[in-house]
Amino acid sequence: ELAHFDDTGRGMRAKRSLDAGDAILAVPAKLLLAAPCLERSLRDAVGRASLSGSALQDVELALALLAEVVLRPQGAWGEYAVAHLPRPPHALLWAPSQLARLRHTSTGAEVEAAREELLELWRAHVRPAFKEVAPETKVSFRQFLWAFSIVESRGLSIQTPSTPPGGHGDSWWRSGARETLLCPVLDMLNHSVYSQLGWPRLEGDALVLRTIAPVAAGSQLFLYYGPLPSAHTLQYYGFVEQSMLAHDVV
Repeated sequence: ELAHFDDTGRGMRAKRSLDAGDAILAVPAKLLLAAPCLERSLRDAVGRASLSGSALQDVELALALLAEVVLRPQGAWGEYAVAHLPRPPHALLWAPSQLARLRHTSTGAEVEAAREELLELWRAHVRPAFKEVAPETKVSFRQFLWAFSIVESRGLSIQTPSTPPGGHGDSWWRSGARETLLCPVLDMLNHSVYSQLGWPRLEGDALVLRTIAPVAAGSQLFLYYGPLPSAHTLQYYGFVEQSMLAHDVV
């Protein structure tokens, strides 16, 4: 269940005791959002920009999310975003006074460069494309930054199977590809190196999350995001893990 914790904010808690191997969450494949879900006119617009690899995939997924929110606000992702996707703590959305504290660091320079690149992309390709798709709908650069920040802070990378997952998941499936997905509810798990959960996997027509260790009832559930340096967790997630301070600097 969703809960609020004093040290980590909103997260997920076990309502009952769990054994290793228990499935705690199964999200239907049809609810997952990925770059291939982006409508062709917007994808073509981004394709004219000089992007490739993961950068292109992240931008396409951000636009897929933005399109769901502004063009289909009554849809599943439109309603989920309003209820559960507030402004993420990503440094791209920090106030100038916050960024000023990182002005003479590599992180500060990286954030400023990323904002400039995204603004150029927005002006040259994204804004004109949205005007063609929905001329009556106003979409701002701030909304684009929000969607991109959601992807970078909540995106989940998985290896897709060789066959479609079923349940209409074939709308985003690409055989054997490494795909970044947005997954409702699962994206609310906080990070810890002491995670009790394995990495989510597609099982049939759902993305399933299982425990790898016993969990006591009432405990917060954590997902291990990976071996991330403190500068990365600060920039993308807005925190520095206490256990890393003896080994890392920002």
